[in-house]
Amino acid sequence: MASNINSAAVDAQYPVAGRDNDTQGFRDNFSTIKNSLAAAKEEIEDLQSKAVLKDALTDSEINNNLAGSSIIDANLEETTFNANLGPTYSESQQIFFSTGHYQTFIVAGDLTITLTGWPAESRYASLRLEITPDGTGEKQITFQNQSGLLKTDGNSGWNGANYILTDNAAENPAQTILEFWTADGGATVFARYLGQFA
Repeated sequence: MASNINSAAVDAQYPVAGRDNDTQGFRDNFSTIKNSLAAAKEEIEDLQSKAVLKDALTDSEINNNLAGSSIIDANLEETTFNANLGPTYSESQQIFFSTGHYQTFIVAGDLTITLTGWPAESRYASLRLEITPDGTGEKQITFQNQSGLLKTDGNSGWNGANYILTDNAAENPAQTILEFWTADGGATVFARYLGQFA
């Protein structure tokens, strides 16, 4: 954006030493300085509310929520995705996409997992779940999407609804990894069984 700070209008040579200077020159300079300070304040506040920062400003918390804005032609290095290392669930839960791209939790009973909070249509979003049994026997997990439509890879042997979580050993339970993704705001979510890791 073009700045409204008008430093060029300030007469840096005024007042002239050794002369009786007209007070209008003082008023003109002070007026320009005042208006420029007001413009600077407005522009700085605008930047504070909109700029992407690498650290928090003084007396504030960092918030780089881009609200769906596009980042175009970027070269990313050492970039990670948010992981949410979750709790133990013994009853039905909603899993929100906004909580993290990779979410883990322990299952302590039969329950239903509802996937929800997907971003807007025409934006690809994926989510992986790492599920660990609590060591007290097999658990049945029923998966459903917020719209009720969940499509799975038929080659995985999982129909996308009921999944039996095998509990192989209390001391060293295996983690089951499942992946879910959508590109239509969650109207259709695809699901894939990635495996069980011991």
